Parts: sequence; structure tokens; C-alpha cells
Amino acid sequence: MPKSPVTTAYATEAKVVHSLVSKLKLPAGVKRFELQFGDDSTGDPAVWVLFIIDDDLNPSPKKVSEFSKLAQEVTADLLAKLPKKGIERWPYVQFRAAA
Repeated sequence: MPKSPVTTAYATEAKVVHSLVSKLKLPAGVKRFELQFGDDSTGDPAVWVLFIIDDDLNPSPKKVSEFSKLAQEVTADLLAKLPKKGIERWPYVQFRAAA
């Protein structure tokens, strides 16, 4: 996942994406989320939504299902709403255990 320099464009886009993701109901175990902007491996503009979650080496099937649904919901929501806000970025959703 690329690191993005802080620019005015990224800051404006970050506010929009943050607002959209913040409106979603997050499942238990999600501590917070972070955003990163850059180009994906094909060179297209992208945004990575990284959910920081509780460290769990043996998550229950329910928890895995909840996180999978969250990833699908975030992706679908951003794909539907970002272009309406003038943002043409492909969303990627990732999960990382809290340190």
C-alpha cells in the first residue's frame, strides 16, 4: 500500500471518504480506520481503507463474516458515492491487527 504525500487534493478527498466511512456501523472489534491515497498496481488512482481491529488469532466465523460484510459494504458504498462527489478512485479495504 503506497504512502501518500499530504496535498490539498488528498486532504479534500480524505474528508469526503472519512465522512462516508464514518457513517457506517462498524462491527465490534474495529478500533478505528485509516485512509491512504495513491495509485494502485495498474497506475489508477486508489484509496485504501485500513481497518485496525482487535488482535485475534482465532476469530469466530461470525466475526469473519462481519468483517467480510463490512469490506463489501465499504467498497460498494464508495464505488457508488465517490464519483458523485467528483472523486475517481478505486477503493481497497484491508484489515490489520492493532499493535
